[in-house]
Amino acid sequence: MKRYIFLIVAVFYLNGAFAQFFSTVIDEQELKFKVKQIDEFMHRFNYDIAYDGSSPVFMKDSATYVAERTKNMLTLFNLDKFLTKGKKPSIITQQIISYVIKNNIRLEYANSSWYAKLKCNCTYLGRKSTMLIDLRVEKIKGVEYKWVISDVNGSLFAAMKDTVDVSTFISPADHGIGFISLPHTINSNYKVVNSFAYKGHKNDRLSVFNFMVANQMLKINNVESVSYHYSLGKYNIVVERVEKTNSYNKGWLINSITVK
Repeated sequence: MKRYIFLIVAVFYLNGAFAQFFSTVIDEQELKFKVKQIDEFMHRFNYDIAYDGSSPVFMKDSATYVAERTKNMLTLFNLDKFLTKGKKPSIITQQIISYVIKNNIRLEYANSSWYAKLKCNCTYLGRKSTMLIDLRVEKIKGVEYKWVISDVNGSLFAAMKDTVDVSTFISPADHGIGFISLPHTINSNYKVVNSFAYKGHKNDRLSVFNFMVANQMLKINNVESVSYHYSLGKYNIVVERVEKTNSYNKGWLINSITVK
């Protein structure tokens, strides 16, 4: 009877109830299935399916729903990082699960709250290197979507700086001599080339990336790793593929959390 009273109270005093619920030691034997795909991660996060593949049968306004969804969400964390030495969920884990359930947060493929970050091996002018490519979902029409490149980064773009040296500029009198000194001015000040651009100009790595690829200066060889980044209110979570031996807690899991 006391347990039913506790579960009813949990509906109305969610934050306080979570502290009591999380006092239970996690039994890893319940973590029966690895998260095999990122789509499965999202379905399990939304509690469209439970960790064992079954469909939830509890009403959303019931305390049983809160308890079962909490248990389900715990299977989506890399518990090597998010359990205490006493095998209890860490404070940040409790906080984000409470926030998600209390606010009915869902992960949706078609919204802008997530993106993929790819670490790629590449070749630039014959030299091997690595770079990062960010991809976001963009609507085509109706229910049609595609992935698009939203940003790139890496050592290849390290020389691109927005720094302006006010002592370096193209002489206001250069037009009188047909700008014959322009090549020397630019070539000898390559480290601060942004000083010659119009006020307010910002370097655009993606445009440089497109130029490199279009001119066959840059070739992407393979994708080394992928991570998915979600913005959930004041929390940012990173989901990565985690492989372990002798553990059910593996696959696509929450591997890091930051607070804005």
